[in-house]
Amino acid sequence: MIKLPRYIVSDRKGQYQETLTCIQRDSLSNHKEMNQSDQIDFTAKNDGSIGYQLLQNENYICFNGQKYRIKQADKDDEAYDNKRTVSATHIWFDCRYVYQYDTLPGKRKLSATDMMSFIFDQNELGNMGYTWEVVGSNETATFEDYGNKSGLDCINECIEKFNLVVVADNKHIKLVIMDQWQHKTNKTFRYIHDTPTFKASIDTTDLQNIAKVFGKTNAAADSTAIGTAVGSVSTMEADGAPVVIDPDNPTNVVQYLPNGSKWVMDSKITSNDETWYRVSTNGWVNEKYLTFDKEGDIQPEDRVITDVLGQGTIKAAETTNNGGRDDSTTTQPTTVKVYDSPFTPQNEVPGRTLNNGNQYRINASVSNGAGGKTWYQVATNEWICADDITFSGDTDVQPKEVKENDSDDASDNQSYSFPPYIVYDSKSISEWGERPGQAVSNDKIEDPVEMRKYALAQMKTEPEVNISLTYSGSDSFETGDMVFCDIPAENFTTWVTVVSVKYNPLSYSNVYEVSLNSTPTTLTDYELSIQSSLVNASRNASISLSNGLIAGPWTQKVGEI
Repeated sequence: MIKLPRYIVSDRKGQYQETLTCIQRDSLSNHKEMNQSDQIDFTAKNDGSIGYQLLQNENYICFNGQKYRIKQADKDDEAYDNKRTVSATHIWFDCRYVYQYDTLPGKRKLSATDMMSFIFDQNELGNMGYTWEVVGSNETATFEDYGNKSGLDCINECIEKFNLVVVADNKHIKLVIMDQWQHKTNKTFRYIHDTPTFKASIDTTDLQNIAKVFGKTNAAADSTAIGTAVGSVSTMEADGAPVVIDPDNPTNVVQYLPNGSKWVMDSKITSNDETWYRVSTNGWVNEKYLTFDKEGDIQPEDRVITDVLGQGTIKAAETTNNGGRDDSTTTQPTTVKVYDSPFTPQNEVPGRTLNNGNQYRINASVSNGAGGKTWYQVATNEWICADDITFSGDTDVQPKEVKENDSDDASDNQSYSFPPYIVYDSKSISEWGERPGQAVSNDKIEDPVEMRKYALAQMKTEPEVNISLTYSGSDSFETGDMVFCDIPAENFTTWVTVVSVKYNPLSYSNVYEVSLNSTPTTLTDYELSIQSSLVNASRNASISLSNGLIAGPWTQKVGEI
């Protein structure tokens, strides 16, 4: 008598536990795929049992000592036929609810052990009972501000960065290198004998083995002259305003400026989307600690002259005269003054004024110049305030910046942490020829060696291989099993690794649906089988000719006459 395994359902509080008698046996499916899924699906028919009523979302199903949490329990009632369609996922996937809100500041090289420890063990919310271990991996990768993610996010990054495989025993998660996960067995897939179907496909559509790579870009950090500005420190911090040497790394504080003190500044710089002002040779203060509206303060000027092209009509700004009384008068000057510079100090150009209504060409501009105003250049060393010109006329043209070499690629002048270079996968090239593709970039990588690893991981240097079969023998299989595969019809005989299994433990005629690994070794073996088939076909054709049989009229070697 065949003894079938038991499926047990329990509520999430642990108060009830029942063996399921309501599963429709032919609907059951256990499906496990490497790093992707481990779930149980079935349809249950209402048999009046407690077990049927316990098939609710977030309750547990236990099978072979492993817990699965019900994620779907869809009710499907029709007259007296009451059913539920159930899908339950292994509880290791619930580590998505372990969440680390903190981050490790700055750039760091982290191993899988470092990552798992920070997310699971250094978590103020706790780890929800999950334990873990990393086996065989000491590699590191560079991360910036690592954290603010779930346990499942962390595990997926470990899988991607270090080519690890998850082996879970309920809430104990083991991350294992591929070589230790694979294990040889004495099992065999033999075509026809116990393997009725075999399917294999190779897709070379997205093949790429050459790419130009770009790492982290160096942000432009050139300082801008601002004239002679005077600002006041304005902060509620007890120590005052911190002065740093490097705005790109503002953790190195060299001194503090007391609140209310005034400081002369001559340049500014933008770093990490923040503006900093220079108060000493190597000292910079963040703009959030400064104000320029106190008595004696002088507004900073952006001493950058921008080439523009446009033309406008002179219209002097109105002036207001209080005359020492409460009432005031407004007048409209007929001419505007011309200055020799857009910056402080500036002087009027002797004997030079511009009349209202005249149109002038503009070829340069300064924003935030003298007096905090915008200034336009109307002739060599002749500047007028933007308040004294309008662009509302029919033939006026609003000034626009003139860019040199607009058609040039901006990336040509981009600075990188290491020079961009081309990555080649020599093994793939030797097998498939050169297959250049799109460039690969990562603005977080500063190490060219690490960038090469990243690029090779992003490119599809080997074709996508899908090999699947069905097995109807007496053996059982787990992911990671290495099985000898013998498919004479395809001349395919090699060791393969099971990466996905789907089966029905409650079926008397259980058939496994198996997917095999698509590693380069498997691909090479499959390619060799194709070559072997070609040799055999050629040999058979020769035998047919020698026996007087007619070979295919289109079959001949290249160059054969």
